[in-house]
Amino acid sequence: MIIIPGKPKDICTQTKNTLENSNVEEGIEDLIEFLDTPEAEKNETGFTEDFNGNISMTTVGEYSTTSGPAMGHYGVYHVHPNGLGSINIFSPKDIASLIDYALVQTPSSHISNGYVGLIAKEPCANCPGGIKYIHYVIRFTGTPAQMQNLQLPFSENKLRKWSTNQTMFERTLRDAYKNVPDNGFINQEGREKVFFKTLQDMGLESLITLQRIENNSTIINITQDADGSINLPIICN
Repeated sequence: MIIIPGKPKDICTQTKNTLENSNVEEGIEDLIEFLDTPEAEKNETGFTEDFNGNISMTTVGEYSTTSGPAMGHYGVYHVHPNGLGSINIFSPKDIASLIDYALVQTPSSHISNGYVGLIAKEPCANCPGGIKYIHYVIRFTGTPAQMQNLQLPFSENKLRKWSTNQTMFERTLRDAYKNVPDNGFINQEGREKVFFKTLQDMGLESLITLQRIENNSTIINITQDADGSINLPIICN
C-alpha cells in the first residue's frame, strides 16, 4: 500500500464544502424523507458522492446498504434504522468504509477528503414534531504514514468482533446515559463515548475526527478527554 500525500486541508472547510454541494444537500433531504417511512424501521439506504460532486443512491437493505466500490468517490452517506436498539453512531463497518474512501483520494488531494456521513432519527419529547434528527460525519485525519502502518484490510472476523464489543459497551452505558425522558436510545454523550471506544478497539484512536452537524447546519468537532469524558464542543467558524 503506497500513499502519495497531498496537502492537508482544514477539516471544518472540507465538511462545509461537502454540505454546501447542492447534490449532497438534496441527498441528505432524501435520506431524512426515507427515515419518515415505515421502510426505515429495519432498512438502511444512502448515497455516494463522486469526484465530480454527483451523487448516486445506494441499495436499500435490511440493517445494511451496499454502496459499491469507493474508487472515484469522496465518500458515502447512509441512515441507520429507526428501530429500538439501533446505535445511532458509526459502526466498525462504517469506520472501515471510511478507510476505503480515504485510500482512494487523488494524489493531488489528501486522505482527509474521504468521508462517511450518518443520518438517523429518534423520538424526542422536547423537539419540534416530537422527532430529533441526528447527523454525524467522520474523516481520517491521521497522516499518510499512520495510514500505512494500519493492518489493512480489516478482516470480517475482526469487524464482527468489534461490532459485538460495540453493542456490549453500549449496553453498559444505557442506564447512565439514557435520554430524559427515556426514549429507548442512548443519549448524545453516550453514543459519542461508544464511538471513541470503538476507535480504540480498532487501533484508530486519534486518527479519525468525529463531527456533529446541528439542525442549524453548525459543524462541531467532537473530542474526548483522557478520562473518557466528551470535551466541550469545538465549533467550526
